[in-house]
Amino acid sequence: MDNFKILYLAEYAHQSDYQDNPADFDADYYHINGGFKIPDLGSVFKNLTAKIGYEFQGSDNGVSFRTPLGTNHAFSGWVDKFLATPADGLTDFYGMISGNLMGLTAKFIYHTFDADKGSADYGDEFDAMLKYKFNKHYSVLAAYGTYDAEDFATDTDKFWLQLDIKF
Repeated sequence: MDNFKILYLAEYAHQSDYQDNPADFDADYYHINGGFKIPDLGSVFKNLTAKIGYEFQGSDNGVSFRTPLGTNHAFSGWVDKFLATPADGLTDFYGMISGNLMGLTAKFIYHTFDADKGSADYGDEFDAMLKYKFNKHYSVLAAYGTYDAEDFATDTDKFWLQLDIKF
């Protein structure tokens, strides 16, 4: 198959207390994923991408790995239950599929969330997005996310509609 691409990612980071910080902790982060992309499947379907991954934000002594300067919206579900990592840490096992069909871009992501420490099942989330580009400068996007809570937060559904203008 022409233009078939293998996708992979591996990241690691470590955080710990500094000097006289009263919080004594050592927390790890790692993220791995893999998948494939097929840029052209003919004249109708393009950019078929599928990935499966695992993201781990560890916890130690009640202090979790933090990402204060980043956005977790793009990584830990669009419903935003995990903008701040819970004190017991966060594991995210996910799968994603996306592609373009006759000018319509679609993306679907499924997450299952658990705690790093203890046995808490945080819940599951499903996210879906459709985007249509028209004219040279305009696109409209509709997205939906649903979080099914277990041992963390509450069941939540979010929907948004967005119009983009680019010049």
